[in-house]
Amino acid sequence: MPRTPAGRVVEYQSNLGPTSKALEGALLDGMGKAMRFCERYAKALVSRGNAPRKRLGEGEFRAGMVGLSPSAPGEAPKRLSGLLGASIATRVERRGNQIVGTLGTTTAVDKYAPALEFGSAGGEIITPRRTKLLRFMTTDGVTHYEKSVVRGRIAPRPFLRPTILKNRAKITQIVSTGSAKGLGETVAAIRGTK
Repeated sequence: MPRTPAGRVVEYQSNLGPTSKALEGALLDGMGKAMRFCERYAKALVSRGNAPRKRLGEGEFRAGMVGLSPSAPGEAPKRLSGLLGASIATRVERRGNQIVGTLGTTTAVDKYAPALEFGSAGGEIITPRRTKLLRFMTTDGVTHYEKSVVRGRIAPRPFLRPTILKNRAKITQIVSTGSAKGLGETVAAIRGTK
């Protein structure tokens, strides 16, 4: 499930007045299909390859990686470990008379997903947790050991907001297909023909 409230990055809402259960169910189903479409689209955005360079021990493929061809500011981040893509999730819920679909990330990427989506002013001091020194490699291939480093500014590399903005028509079409089906079932139930 996407995090709340900090992880709630993008929402798409559909207003409901008094509705029948069939229509409400169809709208919930349609919103669920739309959000699953958005999840697949966002995961595809962050699945572009990025040639990794190993910086820890041989065979370790985790938080010790540096990409050789990082994404440019303004474009979706490229895949390095796959953790960001795996953390993309959706939720659909009813809030009052609205059906809300939420696209966000799980807590697995708590620190860097918002920094990638919105950018970061920098200034955060990073210190080692399990050792006395931080070990990292710069893009020129030199290994450094430091007691602490200051994280620099990160330009936005949005991947969730563009998913919704570029696909509004498709999302609306998916939701309205579900609501048309539910409306037909509601009318049939009222007429007693179902």
